[in-house]
Amino acid sequence: MPKDFVYDDATALVQSIQNGQISSRELLESQIERINKYNKHINSCVAFDYDNARILADQADLAIKRQAPLGKLHGIPMTIKDAFKVKGMPCTDGNPEFQHYVPTENAVSVNKLVGAGAIPFAKTNVPFKCADIQTYNKFYGTANNPWNLNLTTGGSSGGSAAALASGFTPIELGSDIGGSIRTPAHFCGVYGHKSTYGLIDFRGHIMNYEDELSQPDLVVIGPMARSARDLSLLLDVLVEPNADDFRAFKLKESEKQTIQEFKVLFWMDDESCPIDSRLKKKYDQLLQTLQTAKVNVDVGRPKNWDFDEIFKSYATRLISQMTFADPKLSRLSMSASTPLIKLLNGKAGIPPLAYGFTQGANLSHAEWLAKYEESLHIKQKCLEIFAEYDVIICPPILTLAFEHNHKEPLMFRTLQVDGRKRFYLELFKWISPATVFGLPSTSAPIGLSEDNLPVNIQILGQPYADKVTIKFAELLAQITDGFQKPPLDF
Repeated sequence: MPKDFVYDDATALVQSIQNGQISSRELLESQIERINKYNKHINSCVAFDYDNARILADQADLAIKRQAPLGKLHGIPMTIKDAFKVKGMPCTDGNPEFQHYVPTENAVSVNKLVGAGAIPFAKTNVPFKCADIQTYNKFYGTANNPWNLNLTTGGSSGGSAAALASGFTPIELGSDIGGSIRTPAHFCGVYGHKSTYGLIDFRGHIMNYEDELSQPDLVVIGPMARSARDLSLLLDVLVEPNADDFRAFKLKESEKQTIQEFKVLFWMDDESCPIDSRLKKKYDQLLQTLQTAKVNVDVGRPKNWDFDEIFKSYATRLISQMTFADPKLSRLSMSASTPLIKLLNGKAGIPPLAYGFTQGANLSHAEWLAKYEESLHIKQKCLEIFAEYDVIICPPILTLAFEHNHKEPLMFRTLQVDGRKRFYLELFKWISPATVFGLPSTSAPIGLSEDNLPVNIQILGQPYADKVTIKFAELLAQITDGFQKPPLDF
């Protein structure tokens, strides 16, 4: 099988398998070969089930010969983020305490992918408890960026993004509460989609360990891929009802089929969270490209959006959710430190954003409801912008992939951007509007920076306009460089 097949997208691979150009087994073996060659450097794939995958691939090939009914992902081998239950494979969440946990059933979302013909054959690396935007843990170690091994992949779906960029898998399943799909997609130069809140069944994600029927606040599941059309393909599979999930979502396809039909708000920098000059240069070029293509584009912050107010609302709810399952002593400790952090906010090494984060650590139910109501009022005001624009495009994060930085605690980390100290907590700011408002957001690559690192944009739409943001990403690839293969010269 020609090596080039490993970088074909899933949409093309499904057709190639069905028309006999390649077999599912050949594709699987080619992906395993790449993993054996490159994964020792990248460490994106951390658990494997090759034997079972080979059996399933052979069965998929036999089904084609027998002219059996075929699913939308028939015969496609894929990796899965190590935060989802996959039957017979470890599910650690980057936590050594779970190193012996092997689920006996699939997550609901994984079941849908398998039901459509996908073949999970490996799990991908995540940070400890999926609680960082870098990917490292004491059990599996650090995932390295395939563009530069000294740089982070992003997180928490960092192993997923690196595996896609490296040609280990054509598709992936991610989750996102703090940019965990969008940031790794940007750092590794692939596509990732944060779905509308509540759209995809969350059961079987490790964050929902006991399989509660309710969905945790803010967090969603979403597809990752090397093309926008694959995001759309995966989303169709993930929203289809099945025996586990009787909810029926029929997402409306984008009515606009050319990029010139879109009304776009270009919000690529903000004094509240200035971006890296390397990003700014690339985004300035993008604006020129859009204008040359005669796209209807305005520049500026969305009307009625108070960026600081939005971020504070997000931060409070994020920490409330992330500490929900923590031991009571841990939550009380953070809660007890809140008055001191408020007093020292922005001083003595305390990030100016820290107070907003710690506030959410020990909210009573009544206090949480009040914060949630406050968020809804902000959301109602802010969503008026979509009466005027189809999509808002903005950065996924303020900088490019940066060097590994595992200093603890996370809240007090800093990094240098354009010679200026920036607090680690600022890295969550650009992803906060889509998360706190529950909006669909597609992270789409537009090419490389001057120093040869991937650059993505974030495409926001109104609730349930998932197909609209993905369609814009697909059309954007026609006038930008889109996904690029990393050289893997190590």
